Amino acid sequence: MAHAAWSSRFVLNTLLCAAALMSGCQDGVVTFTGGTAYVRLFNAQTKTDAVTLFADSVRRIELLPPGIASSAITVPSGTYVLLDVRSASDTAQRIASQRYVMADGQSYTIIVRGRTITDFFRPIVDTAQSPFAGKAAVKIINVSEETFVTVNANGSPLGLPVVDAQTVLPFTSLEAGTVQLSVLDADRNVAIGSDSTVVLEAGQCYYLFVHDYRSGTEVLQRWFLRKVQ
Repeated sequence: MAHAAWSSRFVLNTLLCAAALMSGCQDGVVTFTGGTAYVRLFNAQTKTDAVTLFADSVRRIELLPPGIASSAITVPSGTYVLLDVRSASDTAQRIASQRYVMADGQSYTIIVRGRTITDFFRPIVDTAQSPFAGKAAVKIINVSEETFVTVNANGSPLGLPVVDAQTVLPFTSLEAGTVQLSVLDADRNVAIGSDSTVVLEAGQCYYLFVHDYRSGTEVLQRWFLRKVQ
């Protein structure tokens, strides 16, 4: 996998555009005047095990195991913030490092991914309110390096019939209530993990993460659903 490092200008433009789209849905105003933003880190890399997060050289997350999303931390908005992820067992081993500028009061999910070459996936601007009136919304986030997947809800494909590796889909609407979710390796047509029956709330957003993990010398896949808060 070869991923070019993003420039700070590109990352800033991405966050500005994403935040602007968010404000359009919610009739809000996006500002970068120097308040507080919120960051959750998802450890999806397989180069090492647990990671630690520094923000502007201050350790903010001590130990984040693989396949886990952290609680939100606060960071300054309206100014560059250096997010630096390192191996928790050897902080000399840098996993990913990037400067970001974030909007006031906005929450972001930052994903560190990769195996041999590690970096940050593009930031996800969080929204907790479904854009579909009276329905739930699910965003599929497939950060597996190579595995294409099919996500089924009550036996029918959700989003797209096949979701490419390293891909984030727009939110897809689902009726609120009990839903059976399953994820398949689209190439091999085998299940990833176990099916799960969940109860989705009307007006609520959810992320469905698919990610790699190490099992001995093998790299396999897992998935989980998280309510956006």
